[in-house]
Amino acid sequence: MKKLSIITATVVSGLFFFASCKKAVVYEPIGDGGQKIIKIQTYGGLASGFDAANLAFNPSSTSETLNLNLEYVAGSVSSEDIKVVVEVDVAAVAAYNATQTDPLKKYLVLPASAYTFPTQTVIIPANQTVSSTFKIIFNPSMIDGSKNFMIPITIKSITGAVAGTVKAPGTGTAYFHFIGNPLAGSYALTAGGRYNCTVTGDQGWAPQPGWVYPMALAIPANYNFAAIPSPKFIAPVTPTKTRVYVANLGAGTDRDYTLEVDPAVTVITNINVTLTPSFEGGISNIRWFQKTYDPVNKRFILLWTYNNQPGGVGNDRIIYEVLTKL
Repeated sequence: MKKLSIITATVVSGLFFFASCKKAVVYEPIGDGGQKIIKIQTYGGLASGFDAANLAFNPSSTSETLNLNLEYVAGSVSSEDIKVVVEVDVAAVAAYNATQTDPLKKYLVLPASAYTFPTQTVIIPANQTVSSTFKIIFNPSMIDGSKNFMIPITIKSITGAVAGTVKAPGTGTAYFHFIGNPLAGSYALTAGGRYNCTVTGDQGWAPQPGWVYPMALAIPANYNFAAIPSPKFIAPVTPTKTRVYVANLGAGTDRDYTLEVDPAVTVITNINVTLTPSFEGGISNIRWFQKTYDPVNKRFILLWTYNNQPGGVGNDRIIYEVLTKL
C-alpha cells in the first residue's frame, strides 16, 4: 500500500496547531473503505440513493431527460482517462424483488418503449474525479402510473483506471423507479380558488350550514379571489400516498398536501390530508371543512381555511379545490 508522510496535529483547547518539527508516517486512506471505486453520483445504491431515484414525471409528457455522472473515489486522481461502460441491468430488478416480502414494494421491469438508454461508454477525464454527463430519456406517456416500475442502471466494465479500481459495491448501480399509485396523474380544477382576506386576524369563516359540493360557496366581500392553476399534477409517493402543491403556492415551494387514500377501500368518504411540516409551522388556525375523495368521479374535494401567520396575527385564507382526474 502507498505510504504518505503527513504533519501531525496537536489539539489544544479545541484549536488545531500544526507542529512542523514532528512527522509521522501513516498509511494513506483511499477510496471508500480502503478501495478505489467508481460510483454513480447522487442516485447510486439502494441505501444512499434509493429515495432520490424515485421519479415522478407529468404522465402526459413524451420526453423527460435525467442527467447522470460517475464519480471516481480514491486517494489521488488518475493521470489517464478512465472509460466506464454503463448499461441497463434487467436482472437487478428480480434480485431486488427477492429481498421484499410486501408485494406493494416489488417492481416490474420498465418497458424498453418507455426510455432510451443504449449501452454507452462514459469518460472520467484524466486528473478529474467526475465523469462527463450521460443521460436517460424517459417517455412518461408510455408508463402505466398504476404500477411499480424499475430500471437499474449499472457499471458494467472499467478500463484505463489504476489497478484495483472497482465498481462501487453499494453505489455502482442506481435503481431508478416509478411508484405505482392509481390516483397519480393530471387533475383539472373543476371548481374553486384561493381567497385572501383583506382584514388582519382570525375571521372564523365557515361554509354555510349544510354545504356540500357542488353547492356554491358564500365568500365574504372582504376576501379577494386568486386563481389556482389547472391542470395540476398529483405525484405518487407510495402506493397509497400522493403529493401536490397547495392551491396556487407553486411546485417546489415546500407547501404541499400529502393525500392518502387506500385504493383497496371500496367506498371512500374521507382522505387523510397532511401538510408539509415547514408550511404548517408558519401558519395557524387551520380548519378543515371538506377533505373527500370521490372514487366514482375520481375527484378530490378540499375546503379549508388558515391564517397566514402563527398565532392568528396574519390574514385568513380560504382554500377551495375540486380536483378531477383527466
